[in-house]
Amino acid sequence: MGSPPEIHYSNHFASSAQTLASVEPLAWAGIVAAIRYLRTYGRSAVAPDVRWKIQQSVFRDHSGEIRWPIPERQERHPSAAWRGLFVTATDLSWIVFTLLGNKAVGPASANSWYDVAVPTSDDVARNAKQILKLRMFPAEV
Repeated sequence: MGSPPEIHYSNHFASSAQTLASVEPLAWAGIVAAIRYLRTYGRSAVAPDVRWKIQQSVFRDHSGEIRWPIPERQERHPSAAWRGLFVTATDLSWIVFTLLGNKAVGPASANSWYDVAVPTSDDVARNAKQILKLRMFPAEV
């Protein structure tokens, strides 16, 4: 892999991250580790920390999520299933982290969390394209 990708965080992601860091430092440390892993290994980063190709995303092949805790340790953290959604350049020169949320709690929990989060993430990615003037932006499917 060439240079590490440029990392961008949406306001939504950054706001959730600040809250998470102050309320649940262990969870935040896990998210930070997953971001570093993704940044270091790019498309070679794999589950359980990183999942590629979010099927509901219009940027399918260039979308993914970082996860904490990893599913194998989920039973130790029953009220935490943090997911950070992202979209990447076709050449992985940048990553935009669009959304950070806990799919274990709230009205849209478990897998239904994606029904709300992914369209929001796609909208954030489209806005980031305009604001950041991102090149190599993936086509929508």
